[in-house]
Amino acid sequence: MRKVSSIEAMELAIEEGKKGWGNVAPNPLVGCSIVSSKGELLSVGYHRQFGGPHAEVVALNNVKDPESLIGAHVFVTLEPCAHQGKTGSCATALVDAKVGSVTYGVEDPNPLVAGLGLKRLQEAGILVQETTPELAKKCRDLAEMFLHGQTSKYPFVALKIASSLDGVIALKSGESRWITSERSRIRVHYLRAQFDALLVGRKTVVEDDPLLNIRHPDFGERSNRVVIIDPELKLLENIEKKRLFSSRNPKDVIFISAATKEVSDLKGCTNIAVPESQNGLDLDSAMLALRKVGIESLFVEGGAYTLGAFFRKPYLVNKLYLFVSGSILGMGNGVSWSEHFEIARLDKKIVLDNISCEGLDKDLLVTAKIQGK
Repeated sequence: MRKVSSIEAMELAIEEGKKGWGNVAPNPLVGCSIVSSKGELLSVGYHRQFGGPHAEVVALNNVKDPESLIGAHVFVTLEPCAHQGKTGSCATALVDAKVGSVTYGVEDPNPLVAGLGLKRLQEAGILVQETTPELAKKCRDLAEMFLHGQTSKYPFVALKIASSLDGVIALKSGESRWITSERSRIRVHYLRAQFDALLVGRKTVVEDDPLLNIRHPDFGERSNRVVIIDPELKLLENIEKKRLFSSRNPKDVIFISAATKEVSDLKGCTNIAVPESQNGLDLDSAMLALRKVGIESLFVEGGAYTLGAFFRKPYLVNKLYLFVSGSILGMGNGVSWSEHFEIARLDKKIVLDNISCEGLDKDLLVTAKIQGK
């Protein structure tokens, strides 16, 4: 068995946690590694799916010799749970295994846990310590959707943009397929699987007739929910002819509209009526309503108008995925993704944080957080 440092052990736990992508919501992504009292790596584990064993239990079960757990060091990205839920208490499992210490990445804000897991370990004489600030940040990033859900009344919102180098997302004719590469499009489908629902505006459905489903080999035939902002419910007139309707159960299609009275025929879809505001529908009310129907996370793939609505209220946005093509299309015949919002002064600019860049063939994926989120 190879020896690992405490930093390496936590990094292994973080990488393990990422493997649960798309399968654990509304639970958090969590990874765990276990190192013997001699510093040798015994096992790793991650939370594989909602309702299944947590990362600590998986890692404990992966240890071939239970005796080697006595005095072992456990590294876990999120505080071990202390309550009986769909699975047993991870803190109790660690106590029963007689481990010597537990290093955690971030404390769980869930009221059912919130320090109770750490207290349970300490009461059993187990050394409990927090990881380094740098690794703690990575652990928070890993569990960002879950942590947001515990502290906010709004869904976790990510905006996806696919544009040319000069910010064009479509030609004025509506033509937009394909600005970015196939590899970028595959990544988009991978991202979709992490979110409870995908949101677009009515115009996107009319002009592109997209499927808006998840087409990625890691997620098989999984179906997803779609939210459509359609103030006047115009799409209902011929929704049966749209590919997004035929590719999923109608109950998984949710409209956000300004309808003030009961709609006679929703054709199996759901309608959420929200007030109108100066710039269209009241986005705050829409997000609150979506949260109430179980949508904890939202992947926005709308056009310029929909993106503008969210950028005008950046406090509703948590993350940005910007796919930039290695091409230039020109604004003379192009539509910019930023054309429907503006700032009055430079001190009102939207500032990005935690920026990372990744090459995807000739494209560039820029991932960032909205500062303060």
